[in-house]
Amino acid sequence: MTNIQYNVLKTSTASIIHQPTNCISDNEPPECWDLKQIKYFCEEYPWIYFKNKKLGCKLCLKVNLNIEKKPESHVRVSSEWTQCTIAPSGDTIAKQQASLRKKISKHKGSQPHITAESIIERSKQETFELQVLKTTKLQFETTEKIFRTAYFIAKNQRPYVDMPKLVDLQVLNGISMGRVLQSDKSCATIIDHIANEMRIKMCKDIIENNRKLCIIVDESTTLSKKTMLVICLRCAIGDAFEVSTFFFDIVELNCTTAESIKTAILDNLFKYNINLGFLKNNLVGFVSDGASTMLGRKAGVGALLLNHFPDLIVWHCCNHRLELAVSDTLKEVNGVNHFQCFFEKLYSLYHQSPKNMRELKECAESLEQRILKIGKIFTIRWVASSYRTVRAVWNNFAVLHKHFLEASLDNTRDTKERSKYAGLNKMLTSNEFILNLGILLDALHELSDLSCQLQNRDLSL
Repeated sequence: MTNIQYNVLKTSTASIIHQPTNCISDNEPPECWDLKQIKYFCEEYPWIYFKNKKLGCKLCLKVNLNIEKKPESHVRVSSEWTQCTIAPSGDTIAKQQASLRKKISKHKGSQPHITAESIIERSKQETFELQVLKTTKLQFETTEKIFRTAYFIAKNQRPYVDMPKLVDLQVLNGISMGRVLQSDKSCATIIDHIANEMRIKMCKDIIENNRKLCIIVDESTTLSKKTMLVICLRCAIGDAFEVSTFFFDIVELNCTTAESIKTAILDNLFKYNINLGFLKNNLVGFVSDGASTMLGRKAGVGALLLNHFPDLIVWHCCNHRLELAVSDTLKEVNGVNHFQCFFEKLYSLYHQSPKNMRELKECAESLEQRILKIGKIFTIRWVASSYRTVRAVWNNFAVLHKHFLEASLDNTRDTKERSKYAGLNKMLTSNEFILNLGILLDALHELSDLSCQLQNRDLSL
C-alpha cells in the first residue's frame, strides 16, 4: 500500500480503533468448536469474532468501514471475513474443524489482512503521536501567554508581585494560563531569560552586519548599597539602519577602580561573542560622565581602552557637561541661593503636610487653575526638572499668593506660622523676585530644550 492510500485511511481509522462494532455483539461460535478450542483460537487469533456460528475478522471489518467512507482508496479486503460469513465445510466435525483452521491460517497470511494489520497499528501510533503533539502545543501556548505577561511587567516597570494577579485576571477572563510559572520568582527568571535572548539577538545582528558601535557607561548604586555599572550601546540595529542608543546590561562591580570597570565592560561584551578582534575593527567611541575614574588622562577607563583600541574616541557626555556648566554658573551667581532656599521651603511646605496641599488645591479650584507639581531646583536631576519646578511656581503664582495671604490671616494658626506665611508672601510678591523668576524661567526654558534634545536616543552629532 502506498503512503497516499494510507493517508486516506488513517484519519478515520484512528477514530474507531477503540470503538466496538454491532457485528461483534453476537458471540455465537461455530458448532464444531468446543469451549477449549474457542478459548485457544480467541487467544491465538484475537482478531477473530463470531456471528451466527460463523467467523469474521475485526481488523478487516474496521478497515472496510473506512473504505466505504473513502471510496477513492485502492485498498481491498476480503468481503467474506468482513461480513462474517466464513463457515466450516465437511460432513464430519473433524473435517469442519480442519477447514476452519485452514481458512484462518490462509487469511492470516493473506496480503489484505496483513495490510489491515499495518493500517491499524500505524493508526494507533499516529493517534498517540498526535495526542503528544496536541499536548505539547497546548503547553507552548500557555507558556507564550505567561512570557507575554512577564514581558508586559518588565516593559511597564511593574513589580514582580503583579504576576500572580495578572494571571488570575486573565483566568477570570476565560484565558487558559496553565498551572506553572505563575509566581513572582518565575516572573523574575522569565524576564532575565527574555533579556538575555534579546541581547544575544542584538549582538548577533551587530556581528553579522559588522556594525560600528559606541559604548556608553554610568555608575549607579542600588538600594542595597551595591555599586552597579550601567552599559548602553549606540549602533544601528535591524533593517532600518538608523543609529540608536539602547540599554544593554547592568553589571555589579566588586571594585570601582578603572581597571575593574574596564574588565567588567569587556567581559560583558565577550559573553555575547563580541570579541576583541571585532571591537578593534568596530568600536569607535566610549562615553561616560566626567569622573576621574572614567576619563582620567593617565589611568581612567577611557585611557585604558585606548591602549587596546588606539582609534577610539573618548567623549564626555554632553548632558553631563551641560549640568556641570549650570552648576559652575550657580556658584558664580550668589543671588540664585535665595531662589533655592525659597523653593526648598515650598517643597517641604506642600510635600510634608497634606493639610497645606489640600488648602492649596482649594485655592486653585476657587481660581479655576490647575496645580502643577512643585519640586526642587538645581539638584542632582537634569536641568529640565528644575525648569518644570520654576514653571509650576510661575503658572501657579496667583494660587500661591492667595494661599499665603489666607494662611497669614488665619487666626486658627499660631503667630509663628502666620509670620512664616506672611514672609513667604512678601518674598513672592516682591518686584525683584518676580523679575528674577521670569529671567530664570526663560534661561531654564532654553537649557531644558537643549537637555531634552541631548537625551534623544537617535540624536547624532
